[in-house]
Amino acid sequence: MEYLCRKALKIIETDYRNEELSLNQVSRQLHVSPNYLSANMKKYTGDTFINLLIRKRMEAAKDLVQNGSLRIAEVAFRCGYSDQHYFSYCFKKYYGISPAGMRAKKG
Repeated sequence: MEYLCRKALKIIETDYRNEELSLNQVSRQLHVSPNYLSANMKKYTGDTFINLLIRKRMEAAKDLVQNGSLRIAEVAFRCGYSDQHYFSYCFKKYYGISPAGMRAKKG
């Protein structure tokens, strides 16, 4: 179980930019069922696969917003979101402030 979960976490770490990354895709890559992977990820990490993926994407987005000069659309794309508006919605839901608001607050 630990080996499987570490592999899944490594995939999240390296492939979070891929918009298509999902529990189903990772479970296929690891040759296990999505339910099996999901249950083991929850036991091993205490969190769900999707929450772990969102956390990784949001941490990367926050870093790009605060420490870069990329347009918000480019930040969204680099973090696995093809829709800038959906990305901004998710970002604000996660951090309580919009990407533009966070950038302005930092500056």
